[in-house]
Amino acid sequence: MIKLLHGFILLLTAATASYGQIISSFYLKTPKQLKEYIDRRDEFCAFPEGQWLNSGLTDPEASMRGKLTVIQYGSFDNTYSNHNMGVLAQLQKSFPEITALHVNNPKFGFPKDSAAVSKFKELWDVPLPIFLDVDFESWECNSIETWPTTLFISPSGKILDRIEGALDYRSLELALPEFLRVLKMTEKVSSTPTVSVKPSSMSKRPLLEFPHSIEKNDDLEMLFISDFSANRIWVISPTGDVMYVIGSGDKGDMDGTWATASFNGPAGLAWDEEANALYVADHRNHRIRKVHFAEKKVTTFLGNGLPGKKGDEKVTANSGSLGFPTHLALNGHNLYIARGGAALYIARGGAAQIWKCDLRTTVAERIAGDHLAGFADGKAKEALLSQPAGMAMDKTGVLFFADAQSSAVRSLENGAVKTIAGTGLFESGFSDGRQEDVAFRWPAGVTIYDEELYIADAFNHSIRVFDPFKVRSSTLSGTGEYGYQNGPLSQARFFGPIDVVELNGVLYVTDPGNSAIRAIDLNKKTVKSIALYNYGEIAQTSSPVITDVKDLETIEVQDGNNIFDLSIDLGDAYEFDLAGYSNMGVSSRNDTLYVRSNNMEEGKVTLDYQLESDAMPTNLVLDFHLYFREKERPEKQYYRGITYIIPVVRSENPSGSSSIEINFAPDAVSGGPVMPADGQRFME
Repeated sequence: MIKLLHGFILLLTAATASYGQIISSFYLKTPKQLKEYIDRRDEFCAFPEGQWLNSGLTDPEASMRGKLTVIQYGSFDNTYSNHNMGVLAQLQKSFPEITALHVNNPKFGFPKDSAAVSKFKELWDVPLPIFLDVDFESWECNSIETWPTTLFISPSGKILDRIEGALDYRSLELALPEFLRVLKMTEKVSSTPTVSVKPSSMSKRPLLEFPHSIEKNDDLEMLFISDFSANRIWVISPTGDVMYVIGSGDKGDMDGTWATASFNGPAGLAWDEEANALYVADHRNHRIRKVHFAEKKVTTFLGNGLPGKKGDEKVTANSGSLGFPTHLALNGHNLYIARGGAALYIARGGAAQIWKCDLRTTVAERIAGDHLAGFADGKAKEALLSQPAGMAMDKTGVLFFADAQSSAVRSLENGAVKTIAGTGLFESGFSDGRQEDVAFRWPAGVTIYDEELYIADAFNHSIRVFDPFKVRSSTLSGTGEYGYQNGPLSQARFFGPIDVVELNGVLYVTDPGNSAIRAIDLNKKTVKSIALYNYGEIAQTSSPVITDVKDLETIEVQDGNNIFDLSIDLGDAYEFDLAGYSNMGVSSRNDTLYVRSNNMEEGKVTLDYQLESDAMPTNLVLDFHLYFREKERPEKQYYRGITYIIPVVRSENPSGSSSIEINFAPDAVSGGPVMPADGQRFME
């Protein structure tokens, strides 16, 4: 049984103050004191047999020998776990005496299998080796009690200290040099840098890497998308025509023009019609940014860039801390009806609170959530929340919000927090029906349409519907299993949907696991993916990437190696350009899918898909870079980037052909005309 603090408040998001927390062993002044301290400490339990991911080492545990090892026990669903990964990577980079590792303990049973974890570690660009502690064996043996917990382990294998919650890099950076000096007089410590991380297998990042939140402008029929990993904001039409790309793509907190401004983990969005501006929750910068559409610039609206501390109550403009903002909702626009002065609602996933900022005064204050994380209804400021996420306000002024770590949907009304559906901190599931029967698994996004709540239930990989009047829920689309499939609502599959918004009777969903935006047509009762196009022309880059996404027929696979021959037919009017360019580059986004050969002249590729017996088959995702020319006018050379998604199912006796034929007609590709090879759009 996993050891959990059931009886009291479990700091799931560790909202209290590990920031600035003192690690006692770091301040022992002499080798004798430190040796006596180490001798009294518990041994670290060696890792059980299991799977390592993301490691460039043949034996990751061997990297602990002779090192001060820092190990985080956490999960991808936790705000501070993700923050800590970056801190540990920076510590390992700054101090060659340190080895840093991450142990994945999925609270909600997801991501659990290697394929899902691999997808998340690529998209989040996780800089650490990952051990899959699926059965919580290492967790229990080392007496871990909460997500995240970080252990500091001596070169001799003793647990020196532990921190529950967020790590403060600056505090550690200041304390470590003196501690390491004393430690080297006590134990043998290696100063050889640890090179532990396997290079990314994604040779080409998807155009949308990790779409987090989505917002709309009703009048202009525009959709705004925050790309958490690529540090950009996309503005597109409902059909996928890219109107604007905001942000340089670099990690940073620089204000400036749309092309030069930088973000670090942009998340929640809120459109302000009156100001003609978009507010952005710049998660890792601990700020609210403002994107001005008239001036085409980005400014800092709120927060001083620090994560904050326990007891924070107010923030004004650039003074005061606003740690880890995740989602935004604006009262008075879009789905909401104005009720007095405009107010920006801010969900702080780390601090487990909801704040409100009066846009007229730029003063923000806490309106819901105590200074600890937990699960309890009551007076708004005394209620306990656990990673509040997406929010939506109804016509009467009730603010509904997803409380992700509580697996619940809750409301804020008349100064009180009430749970309207869901099970609480230690229970999650996938069930519909009356209020008491409803179960979610990390609900993240909420929107209101036709007086019903539509909920992005991330780890049930589904879109749920809750009727607050009938007090009942149903599942609109999604099977409960992750994957990628378009089509009828009952057959469609998603991969960790985070946010949802409605525009003209269509729900637009951020589907980060598939690096996609999905569109649910409520009238046609179908799901499709939105391909982005015209990106090169908008971004004005020298080598634009125009990406089209195509679904192919499902293929059957068996355990072990599966060999497929894939061929692309350009039709009668075009041929591959063998003279000036590599005619066909192909890369796989699957860790277990390999390109064995590439016949450039004939446009053929041989693929090897390796399916382990205990692994769930995942869609094959192939990115092609095609260079071709017109047969009649060979001087007209073109480029097209295109992604093919091939659904797969397991079968003991696969039937059908091992050949996959793709008819690629350049003139008919959705996404506009093809792109000349020099990167400039060719016009007759």
